[in-house]
Amino acid sequence: MIMTVRTKLLLCVMMFVIVFAIVCSAIYPAYNELQLRSNDLKDKRQENQRYVSKLAARSKAELEQRNLENQILELRKAVPKEPELDLVMLDLENMSKDSNVDLVGVENIDPELLARMQTAEKTKPDNNVINPFKPLAQPFAHLAGKPDQKKDTAIAEQSAFKQLTKQVYVTGDYDGFVKMMHKMETYQRVIGFNNILISVPSKEVRDASAAKAEKLKLKQPLMSFLMTIYYLP
Repeated sequence: MIMTVRTKLLLCVMMFVIVFAIVCSAIYPAYNELQLRSNDLKDKRQENQRYVSKLAARSKAELEQRNLENQILELRKAVPKEPELDLVMLDLENMSKDSNVDLVGVENIDPELLARMQTAEKTKPDNNVINPFKPLAQPFAHLAGKPDQKKDTAIAEQSAFKQLTKQVYVTGDYDGFVKMMHKMETYQRVIGFNNILISVPSKEVRDASAAKAEKLKLKQPLMSFLMTIYYLP
């Protein structure tokens, strides 16, 4: 039986379809598995990106927490729960040594006398007593009333912080006094200082600092000031 051209073409097409079906049946499972793995990889990448974002957010939160803890620690150092007078005295001695002045003494002050001195500081009455070293104390006036110091003192008073006031005496030269005051300005604790007075040993000038300088037989000027230490109630 002689096959026509049409029949031959039909057989060829059928053979091709059969071969194509066999190939597809072999390839499709592998393709389907590849597609599933591709989708799974995509999901894993998205999940990993979420973890990375969460880790970055956590690291940022931990950094902010550490910064906040450091700020709280600095505030606690500035205004501690206790006066910590021993530490303040140690720092005061170190500041004196660094400024090339000698710390003569740190004394308690009578509350009534302190009240009178604070009232006198506010009213600033004229003083007829001639003190040859009074002009030397004038450059220190802005230190006792500088804006930052006033602000710190105002905050302390408004916040009902406790206060401890001491009368401080140091002796040395003028440059040493300037260095000492600047070191106290930048001291880490919140402190206030006023009633700054510089005196020399004298029997004629009748103020407490001059009398003390005369009593101690000092050869250099004596600077006295009130130092107020603030601490939490």
